[in-house]
Amino acid sequence: MKSCPICRDELPDETVLQVDDLGHCVVCGRRFEAKTDLPETASSTTVSQPAVEYELTEAERRRMDEVRRLRAIAYGPPSKALQATKLKGFLALMIIACILVYAYIWDRHRKSQQITSSRDQVTYRAFNALFGPSSPLNTEEKTDEFRHFRSTKVRWKGVVSYVNKGTDEELYVILRHPLSLAASDVLVRFGESHRSAVEELKVGQAIRYTGQVSEFDHGTGFITVREGQLRP
Repeated sequence: MKSCPICRDELPDETVLQVDDLGHCVVCGRRFEAKTDLPETASSTTVSQPAVEYELTEAERRRMDEVRRLRAIAYGPPSKALQATKLKGFLALMIIACILVYAYIWDRHRKSQQITSSRDQVTYRAFNALFGPSSPLNTEEKTDEFRHFRSTKVRWKGVVSYVNKGTDEELYVILRHPLSLAASDVLVRFGESHRSAVEELKVGQAIRYTGQVSEFDHGTGFITVREGQLRP
């Protein structure tokens, strides 16, 4: 009877001692640490001989299955499986990055809408308190503060004090806004498409209008609103 040089298990005489490409005994599955562990007959027969020269018993099959399982754990998954795992991880990171970018853009848009909405709700009384005749700000402070209100959309109500029916650029209405404090008049410029509606206005008539603040005049105190539109 022969015996395995590693596990010392007895083997049938006709068994050929072999090692696989990784240097493991094909019988017990253990690894030869050095060539000195190999018997002379085993060192000469590696990959040229069949992996198994005799039918394994049930106990040997179970032992070989366990060896293969442990070897798979030790050496990791096959290369293709590893590449697939890396690809899945990369795709997951890309999806997370896209979600974060979308959330950031949506948050910026939401904050921008909130700012715009808050500016749309600026009343004439509040605007006049900052830029009107009773404002505590000096000229330089008004100019610096007005940068934040330029192009602000407004929805105000005033009383017509003058209507200019000139050309397109000169089609405008001057409105006063009665307050307990001194108040600036508002010059609202209209486009040619609103000429018919503007020509029907009468002095002393109260109207509602919308537009965008474009400038204010330090000398006259007028607040100018462009792209004016009449509201019902």
